[in-house]
Amino acid sequence: MFKKFLNLSIISAFFIACSDNKIDSNLISNGTNYSQDSIKKANNLDKKSYEEIAHLFKDNTDIKSDKKNILLIFSANNCIYCDKLKEEILKDKNLQKQIKDDYSSYYINISYKKIHTFTKNHTSDLSTSELANLYNINATPTIVILNQKSQTLLNYPGFISAKRLAATMDFLNKAENQNLNEAELGKKLLHFYKDNKI
Repeated sequence: MFKKFLNLSIISAFFIACSDNKIDSNLISNGTNYSQDSIKKANNLDKKSYEEIAHLFKDNTDIKSDKKNILLIFSANNCIYCDKLKEEILKDKNLQKQIKDDYSSYYINISYKKIHTFTKNHTSDLSTSELANLYNINATPTIVILNQKSQTLLNYPGFISAKRLAATMDFLNKAENQNLNEAELGKKLLHFYKDNKI
């Protein structure tokens, strides 16, 4: 009988304690306060995967034209051909200059999750996977080149040599190629590769 009374007393005391109107603020989370430095570090995790060429590319959290064609290089971790493309870029100073000066260039590693502010017809926030889906990225590396209006000029899945990438970037930067659709440009570009043995 004493045990029952003791158990009832403990349970009653618990409910009485729970009904107290005073709330200990230490027991409730106010959310996590992240410093700007912590947020920046989290947003830059992907840069480690391409740190040797990161200086050539703009911050991919804000993708916009800046009155230039846009170069998007989609890659992934443990991608042999992505590493080979990075090596090609590192060896070719001319290509490095094109990437940095002639295009608004962005390197996007789809193995990481980020939010990218992207200006196409209007500005919108897209996750890395949404951005990859927008351009049907099924293989890496994939090179996507857009004109200043963010219309697709080229979607090139797979490895591309430095020589071919540089020639392609030159070709697509010419004014007469800016308003052609992707299919027309594809045909013209194939002839260009054939004629120039690229």
